[in-house]
Amino acid sequence: HPDLLTHYTRASGRMGSDRLLHLHFEGPPDYLTAPLEFLYDDQSKGGGSYLVLTHPMSRAISGVTVTLDGITPTFLNNLAMSNTALRVLLIASNTEPAIDGVDVEIHKVQEIVERAFRLKSMPAEFTLINTDECTYHSVRERLRGCRFDIVHYAGNGHYSPGSPERSCLFFWQEPGRKGPVVRMPATELQELLFESTVRL
Repeated sequence: HPDLLTHYTRASGRMGSDRLLHLHFEGPPDYLTAPLEFLYDDQSKGGGSYLVLTHPMSRAISGVTVTLDGITPTFLNNLAMSNTALRVLLIASNTEPAIDGVDVEIHKVQEIVERAFRLKSMPAEFTLINTDECTYHSVRERLRGCRFDIVHYAGNGHYSPGSPERSCLFFWQEPGRKGPVVRMPATELQELLFESTVRL
C-alpha cells in the first residue's frame, strides 16, 4: 500500500541502522482481517524480506473495553519494582495443513523475551506446550482461569468475518498428533479466559 510504504520508509530513515523499528497498527475490529504478517519490503538489503521477520510488530483493536491493561510500561515497572516474574504461556499446535515452523516459533519467542528481560535484570517464567504434547484438553486446562500475563498461540486458526464468535483455533485430540483435529471456538476461549490474568 503506497501510504503504508511512505510512512515505513520515513520511519526507517529517521531510526537509523542502529535502532530497532517497532511497527504498531491500530484500527476497528474488522481490521483483524488485514494480513499484516504478509507485509513485504522489496527494497531492503539482501533482496527483500517480510516485515514481521525484521521488526517487532503489534496490532491493537480500537473501541474494545478491557478489564486489565495490556503489557504497558507501568505494568513492567511494577514487575521490576516487586521483582515479580513475567509469566508467559507459549503454545504450538501444528495441525493440518502443516505449519512446520510453529514449534521453532515458540522457542524463538521465549529466547527473545528472555534476553530482553535478562538485559533489564528482570525475571520471566515460561511454560511451553510443543505440538506433540498439545491437545485440545491440555490447552483447555492451561487456559481455564490461567495466571499467565501473556499467551502466545502459534498454529492454524479460522476467522469468520460474518460470525466472529465462530472463529476458532485448532488442536489435536490426542498427544503425539493423534486423533481428529478439534476446534476451540472464540466463545469457548472467552469463557476459559474470563477470570484469567492474561494481558496479551
